[in-house]
Amino acid sequence: MRTEIVKARDGIAMAVGADWDAALVLRSADPVASAERLQELGDKLRERHDDAIVASAMIAEIVDRLSGEQPPEVLICDSLRHPAEAKLLRMVYGDAYWTLGIVCDFTIRRDRLLKKFGNSPGLWPAGGLDSSWVSTGQRVDGTGRRHTLRR
Repeated sequence: MRTEIVKARDGIAMAVGADWDAALVLRSADPVASAERLQELGDKLRERHDDAIVASAMIAEIVDRLSGEQPPEVLICDSLRHPAEAKLLRMVYGDAYWTLGIVCDFTIRRDRLLKKFGNSPGLWPAGGLDSSWVSTGQRVDGTGRRHTLRR
């Protein structure tokens, strides 16, 4: 089965152009500042247009991929951040659209962030990455209906 991933960041990149490239340059020098800048760009797009703008760009990408010579059988839309994005995709694709949210335990998430960005002084909020930090940043809560898988 041919599967492809459509990333939200590609839609944001198309919409903001040179600002995106400038934010990516930061990645090697300051990965946290880069991540914050990329999130700001997405937030500004949502403010300027609407909360589903990123999904609109993803739909354009989906149309391009499905009209190619060898269209994928499955497309995964990666990194939805706003419930309006999931709502638009559900309106356009109906029952062919499924939401799968990946949420991990705080300690696992913290360890991944420390591994990716390090633990330099001043990099993280005062007091470090404790559980009070969980309520900040982008979240997948609310982008779909919640179902718990049981073994």
